[in-house]
Amino acid sequence: DRPHVLQRRVHGAGHAIWVFTYHDHVLDIWPEEILTAFLAVDFLAPTTAVVARVVTAHADPHKGNLVRGTAPGASMKFIDLESACVTAAVQDLAFALVATEAGCAHARALVEAYLTAMGEAADAVQVDAVLLDARVGALRTHLGGLVHELWPKAPPWRPAPWLELAEACRALVAEVRAGDNALREAVLCGGLREFIDRVAPVATR
Repeated sequence: DRPHVLQRRVHGAGHAIWVFTYHDHVLDIWPEEILTAFLAVDFLAPTTAVVARVVTAHADPHKGNLVRGTAPGASMKFIDLESACVTAAVQDLAFALVATEAGCAHARALVEAYLTAMGEAADAVQVDAVLLDARVGALRTHLGGLVHELWPKAPPWRPAPWLELAEACRALVAEVRAGDNALREAVLCGGLREFIDRVAPVATR
């Protein structure tokens, strides 16, 4: 009953919120404070153009939704399109990395193949830049630390711990993006979840 607060021209077609609009019950139970804060979140936006593109995303691309035809040379296809939505391209790449628990080599190989298929530069610098966007982008999926803290829980809600978590995530992402360091490499290889668990307010765990 709050469609008036969701406007693509205001929040942008690539915003993470659109992934959750098909789950009417999800948005219905988010307290106004959390919905307003989530709409204002800017640190989840990708910095590389290739994954900032606005596309039609599957939004739930785990291996259970991937099938291959039986004919020789048949291509692989995604099924279960109920989550499909228009958002940033980083959504599916981020989800796939989390769902497959991709480590350093696998993650970099996946991103390199993605860039190559898109006709984009796939040197080491670009691969890591896109991979970092995807690791941060995991926070915008229901497998990532930020939305995961909302997804499985039933009301009544306590907005304060989630708002504290969101601010901790913002600070962590800023630190990771600040430069080439051990933290950045650890996130590139394993994602943000381990670090999110360390900074998450006890009340959200």
